Amino acid sequence: MTFCPQCASALVERAAYGRVRPVCPRCGYVAFHDPKVAVGAVIEHEGKILLTLRAHDPGRGQWGLPAGYMEWDEDVLSAGVREVYEETGLVVRMGVLVGVYSAPARGVVLIIYTAQIVSGQLRVSAESEAVEFFAPEALPQLAFSNTVDVIADWQAGRAPEER
Repeated sequence: MTFCPQCASALVERAAYGRVRPVCPRCGYVAFHDPKVAVGAVIEHEGKILLTLRAHDPGRGQWGLPAGYMEWDEDVLSAGVREVYEETGLVVRMGVLVGVYSAPARGVVLIIYTAQIVSGQLRVSAESEAVEFFAPEALPQLAFSNTVDVIADWQAGRAPEER
């Protein structure tokens, strides 16, 4: 953020609330760098995981789980259902929480659930150039390093008879 949303003055870096933040020198508004919340799903079919080939940056041309940013008027589960549908054409029922992932200065908190396919037709979208199921031990080049962590956590959470 470059300008104050209250008075339109240029923000300056200044100590506020225990660290340096953008502050308005005119009205005192403090801009906080709040992270975005993204929600996604691990969708398994016959032992393989559904991945999408990203059509846009970040990660364009690499693979990732169907996921995206939560809108202000959604809860996390409905955001996950919407994102999966937008990227894959599948209607899913969100299942159990796999994990919550974040890293300093990344700007995103990623919440991942398992999901079961309810209906729909697998298809590409404006956000995905391809959608395919991959065996966990034969993954393509992944767009995000935390996807490996997500898949490991998902595998650890499955009952032995499901592996």
